[in-house]
Amino acid sequence: MADEHITETPRNILSVQPEERFDRISRMAAKLFDVPFVQVNLLDIERKQVWTKSRVGLDARVRPYAGSICEVALREKSTLVVHDASKDPRFVDHHLVTEKPWVRFISAQAIYDNAGNDLGVLTLMDCAPRHLTESQYSILRELAAMLEYEFSADHYHTIDPLTRLANRRGFEILAGHSLAICQRQGIRATLLHMDIDRFGVFNEQIGFDEANQLLQLVAAEIAHVFRESDAVGRVGPDEFAVLLTDTSPDMVGLVSSRLAAALYGAMKERKDGLNLAFSVASVEYDVGRHQSIPVLLAEAETSLHERAEY
Repeated sequence: MADEHITETPRNILSVQPEERFDRISRMAAKLFDVPFVQVNLLDIERKQVWTKSRVGLDARVRPYAGSICEVALREKSTLVVHDASKDPRFVDHHLVTEKPWVRFISAQAIYDNAGNDLGVLTLMDCAPRHLTESQYSILRELAAMLEYEFSADHYHTIDPLTRLANRRGFEILAGHSLAICQRQGIRATLLHMDIDRFGVFNEQIGFDEANQLLQLVAAEIAHVFRESDAVGRVGPDEFAVLLTDTSPDMVGLVSSRLAAALYGAMKERKDGLNLAFSVASVEYDVGRHQSIPVLLAEAETSLHERAEY
């Protein structure tokens, strides 16, 4: 597949180049459904082709739209679930079924743009026959909604240009989708709120450019420490937030310590004697108290007097 291949939609031009914001959702889908293969395939109407924007476990290729999983899923206009593709006349001759990896289970959710036009399909696959629960149907639709948002939103309105993390608006949207999945699955969720102590003083001491470099360093360490299933964002000038999912209280403490060690190590490598301290507050999601990510953020921000300092 040529790198320059693109497809036009009414609102934007989508590149085949991998992007972390889409790959993160693919990895989340693989984890939540415990499947070895995930693809986000997009429809190229002009060329009558399907191409892969994001994937887990399979090669990215351009293939004809006719006879593809994408065509069947978009024609269905609802969640496509094939328990055993080797017994389904629509897929019995499909190359993924008749050749390695010998796919059996297929589930696909259509993705649309803001105008309701067909954009592509989120597809989950497994080598063994299986079924989806009603809760899993809802989760698949939530993941598709996350993809639709990423494809349709103005990227620069949701991404912090300095750190390349989600900005506050972007974090609230993406973490909100993750929280909805946790609600449906009964999965534990914890919000971590971090800020850099006395960052204003550092800013005056070392200058604007150096301070921005520090923020980039901190953001890079945060992105490295946390898992692909965790939503991460810069939610204030010197504040960062992470929504941890399926993480016990002990693991929250362990991850916080790991982050502290990573930040300390990164600062030590600068060799300029600058010592940063970080305040961290954690709030465990409670369905009775927290209606949304902004509510969780507000509670975390006001509870920093109980913080641990590193």
